[in-house]
Amino acid sequence: KTDTGYADVLNDALASRTDGARVFACWMHEPDGKINKGELKRDDYINTTRQFITGVHEACPGVLTTQILMSYSYQDGQLDKDHPSLFQEDLVDVFGIDYYSWSVPSQAPRPEMQLFVDHARNAQRPWLVGEWGYNIDRGGSSQQRADWYTETCDWYADQVDCLTVCYFDADVGGDFKLTGKDDYE
Repeated sequence: KTDTGYADVLNDALASRTDGARVFACWMHEPDGKINKGELKRDDYINTTRQFITGVHEACPGVLTTQILMSYSYQDGQLDKDHPSLFQEDLVDVFGIDYYSWSVPSQAPRPEMQLFVDHARNAQRPWLVGEWGYNIDRGGSSQQRADWYTETCDWYADQVDCLTVCYFDADVGGDFKLTGKDDYE
């Protein structure tokens, strides 16, 4: 039996959105890194994800389920080259991805981002970007970062099936701040 303690929280969040905004539910953000390191078994992730998505659909009509992977899972032209897809295409409502520029120069968008979008479209699912950012600590100038932001935002604006985009505006694991380190408290 699925624990539905989360249902009250999700339904309350949905009810509080009088502005029509969507509510998304995600089970385990960025599982691919843990799976690739052997810290999490692929089958365990898939089984708990399927239970979570099914439970949300049953207990929280109107809440959209999503799975969010890292963009590196799409390198080399395929999703998770060492194992089959982690996305539960038959259940999940929205595909999600975290997309970063880790080095300079960086093309915007990088090829793996387009592979992700193509995958979502082939599965006939809308998609979102849970986090995106540019780590200037890895090199590059403020101008290169600004150019990458502009190119990436222009690309997102052209994607009609992208539901939402969230910038990772933090100084955690590198400087991703839009306004610079000194402005972060």
